[in-house]
Amino acid sequence: MSRDIANLEPPVRWCILLSEKIYAAVNKAKTTEDLEEIIPGLAILIDASEQPIYRPLDNQMQKKYYGKAKQQSSTP
Repeated sequence: MSRDIANLEPPVRWCILLSEKIYAAVNKAKTTEDLEEIIPGLAILIDASEQPIYRPLDNQMQKKYYGKAKQQSSTP
């Protein structure tokens, strides 16, 4: 088991360091062209379609489903 970890550790460390460097550079980028310079061949997909969430108009029904102490999976 420890031999496996010894073999896996260097590439994992390299990926983490690389991702930290890329993350720092990406945060400085202001346009998509800047991102393309940092990460050549980058394909960006932006999902800009918003789906309306219908909430109950009745205040009592809202209390039943929404609030800090309530769970998303509660049943009526």
